[in-house]
Amino acid sequence: MPQPSTPPQAYLTLLRAARLAFAGDTKTLSAARARIRREFRHTPSTQREREAGLQKALDAAKILRENVVQGEFRADRGVFRLRMHDEIERGDNGSVRLPRGVGGSAGGGCCRK
Repeated sequence: MPQPSTPPQAYLTLLRAARLAFAGDTKTLSAARARIRREFRHTPSTQREREAGLQKALDAAKILRENVVQGEFRADRGVFRLRMHDEIERGDNGSVRLPRGVGGSAGGGCCRK
C-alpha cells in the first residue's frame, strides 16, 4: 500500500485500520474514531510537527492492522474466540527461544529484578 502523503489520506488510512481492527465492536470502534478525530484536529505549527504527526498516524494504522486482535468470550464453552483477519501478523514465536542479541527479547521483562 502506498504511503499517504497528506493529512486527509493518513486520516482515512487510520480510520480504515480502526474499522478493520474493531469490526463488530461498536463501542470500541466509536471510541477509536473519536480519538482519531481529536488527534487530527490539532494543527501542527511546523512542517516537522506535521511530518511527525503523519508518521504517528501511519504507525498507529500499521499496529491496528497487523497486531490488534479482538477476542470474544464464549460462555457456553468457557473460552475466547479470536477474530483474526488476513492482515494480522502471524509468527511462530521461534525468536522467543533465541538468546538476547540474536533476535530474541532485548528487554528485561516485567518479572526480572
